[in-house]
Amino acid sequence: MPPSPTPRPALPATALDPSTPRQAQAQPLSPLATLDYAASGPRAKAVAGPPLAAPVFSADHVQCLADAKARLKRIRRACGVARFDGNTLAIFAVLTLIFGFTSASGVVMGLGLGAIAWFELHQAKRLERLATDAPRALAVNQVMLASLLVVYALWCLLFPAALPAEVVSAARQLKSLGLDVEELQASINSMVYLALIAVAIGAQGSLALYYWRREKMLKTYLEQTPEWVVAMQRAGVVS
Repeated sequence: MPPSPTPRPALPATALDPSTPRQAQAQPLSPLATLDYAASGPRAKAVAGPPLAAPVFSADHVQCLADAKARLKRIRRACGVARFDGNTLAIFAVLTLIFGFTSASGVVMGLGLGAIAWFELHQAKRLERLATDAPRALAVNQVMLASLLVVYALWCLLFPAALPAEVVSAARQLKSLGLDVEELQASINSMVYLALIAVAIGAQGSLALYYWRREKMLKTYLEQTPEWVVAMQRAGVVS
């Protein structure tokens, strides 16, 4: 006679009830790990003992997860913006180092862009794990990027690169014909770097404000969402 199947252990009634206060809800659903949340995200620690059956979700639990996912959409979109921005900055950092390795300002600019790109991607990962300080860190990173671009542009305006000897020789010949190449070059140089300053302040300032507003959204979301949902999202079990 075959042995009777072992009954699946059920969670307490308050464990997954969306209407239960957060203080009365059970902690993370996984019976195999407890989640230790640090600033950098969850760290799984194995729990000794035989594996237990997975908890059974009711229709109310599934609906609660769906509602939480919908309310988290704007935060997830901010994660995508940060990843795109970080990858773009990393590409520009590599290109700057390749084409500007002969000048000190080019090397400093490339390294600075690389550091900002790494920090942007790092904070994007932390925001995916719902770290409450990640939006502010991303906003500060944009301010640092704007500062780097402004300083670089001012440096190039105050200390423009010297023209090659061949260009200077040709410029002297053209100047006798009434065309001042050096003055034209200075005008173009000024327009380019003044435009860079304007773009840095406008674009990076707007993006910093965008991230800063997400901090309040994230805190409100965490206050209004059951702990078991937040734990599963931080662990990457659900999006």
